[in-house]
Amino acid sequence: EFKNYVKTLSLDYVSKETGLSVEEIETFAREYAEKRGVIHIGYGFQRSLAGGEAVRAIAMLPAIVGHRFGFIYDMKTIDKSYAEGVFLRTKPAKRIPQMKLAEYIEKGEVKFLYVYNSNPLASLPNQRRLRRALLESDVFVVTHDIFLTDTALYSDIVLPANTFFERLDIADSYYHRYVALNEPIAKLHGKSNSEVTRLLARALGIKNPYLYENDEEVIRKILELNGLSWEELRRKGFIKVSKRPRKWETPSGKIEFSSQRAVERGLSLFPRYRRFSGKYPLRLLTPTYRMTITSQYHNTYGMIDSHLYISPADAKERAIKEGDEVEVFNDHGKVRTRAKVSEDVPRGVVLLYKAFWVSLLGWNVNFLTADETVQNYGNASAYHSTWVDVKKV
Repeated sequence: EFKNYVKTLSLDYVSKETGLSVEEIETFAREYAEKRGVIHIGYGFQRSLAGGEAVRAIAMLPAIVGHRFGFIYDMKTIDKSYAEGVFLRTKPAKRIPQMKLAEYIEKGEVKFLYVYNSNPLASLPNQRRLRRALLESDVFVVTHDIFLTDTALYSDIVLPANTFFERLDIADSYYHRYVALNEPIAKLHGKSNSEVTRLLARALGIKNPYLYENDEEVIRKILELNGLSWEELRRKGFIKVSKRPRKWETPSGKIEFSSQRAVERGLSLFPRYRRFSGKYPLRLLTPTYRMTITSQYHNTYGMIDSHLYISPADAKERAIKEGDEVEVFNDHGKVRTRAKVSEDVPRGVVLLYKAFWVSLLGWNVNFLTADETVQNYGNASAYHSTWVDVKKV
């Protein structure tokens, strides 16, 4: 069925949709099949309404041509679920999609918001709606952070966090099979997530001994559950994890191009190409700037690249020249910045780097991104399915 579907997509059509020539597409297909290789799609590729389908289709390519198959260790070197305390639950956790936080606040389903390892008032979509929801509701907000972020500024209580220089921890990776030891070299004023948890448990009079295990005890148990040695890790500073046997968690035990489980989740039997368009003419891409990780380090490097990147054709159509002040707008909001005209940007696309702190820059691209457009793959984000227009100020 999948092969028959793919046959309906002519190479001329694919060429038109992608901007690649038929020859480039054919050359890539042959070389990938014959030469083997690794597909690295990077972060953010999936953040569009068609993102889940695209990743699913790409994931099939190795199986189609007989290459070694599978994501790198399923993005998890060791099982750390013990630290999450799932086994202590007496009833299932209620989960809500981050992308729909404002909606759940408006519906009165969130009364208390505890924020750690996160800066939602920079990184979540539709910031105008989220900030209004927080201000107009009676949600009590506590933020535990190293810095006075935009989220901290909207909080009722701010708890100072410590850094990885101050705590015992272990770290694994998406890309290799090693676990490293992180030992503290200083003790300043903040508290770690685990310290705050223990302090809260004590203040609430909770007797459960699991909540009072120190960091070393938790690390020892995690390592033991994964067949690893705490003593070896302390001695060497790192430890290699044995490769886990590959197991296909499908009803057939095989790679399934046509998936009945996908259908049961409301997805298509196999990935299909989907094309989206919006009310406004320009598609807005919002990648991370090279010196940042989402909203991290914006306060470290000072003023970073806040330009709007626009193609020469789209700029000419709007009488916009290099360095002009422009307004980027849609139904969710508007931001003002300077234009950079670039051949690197395709026609019909504009680019702004994401998640600046409003308190530092005065605006944030997530005043333009939508929160009502989420993927049917786990309510995942669809930031890159945002459409805007631009005008010279």
